[in-house]
Amino acid sequence: VLFTGTPLLVQIFLIYYGPAQFDWVKASWMWELLKQPWFCAVLALGFNTAAYSTRLFKGALDAIPAGEVEACRALGFSAGQTLWMKARHAARRLVPAYSNEVILVLKGSSLASTITIMDVMGIAQRLNAQTYDTLGVFAVAGAIYLVMNGTLTLLFRWLEKRALAFAPQ
Repeated sequence: VLFTGTPLLVQIFLIYYGPAQFDWVKASWMWELLKQPWFCAVLALGFNTAAYSTRLFKGALDAIPAGEVEACRALGFSAGQTLWMKARHAARRLVPAYSNEVILVLKGSSLASTITIMDVMGIAQRLNAQTYDTLGVFAVAGAIYLVMNGTLTLLFRWLEKRALAFAPQ
């Protein structure tokens, strides 16, 4: 609930600016990592997406009818074979939802520019400050994100069609 109930930007700020408030953190080995903006951004994005992905995986597994598990037991499947069957059935439900999560993480990565990381948005902000061509600079940044998201969407569609084509309904 902590990571799914708060905005990603707040999480990034808390992870980047929060530890500096405590002297014991600054004196520990952790400070070498926590003072790096890239590490804090990766940590925040990782925690955020892990929270949502866990819910996606649980929902996909919970959606499998109990009768299918009972059928595996009746056929004498081992626990590993039953888990494999559950995973194959869950994958059909999981891939479309997980593709949305991957795209949301890519879009969320633009927030990393708020803690001095020079990603697409960080460079766009710097160029905007130098040229004052707000519309042009951010239109190009938006186009870059659009191409990246479009590529990911096509990749996941291909994955759905190819890898899950023969998975049970």
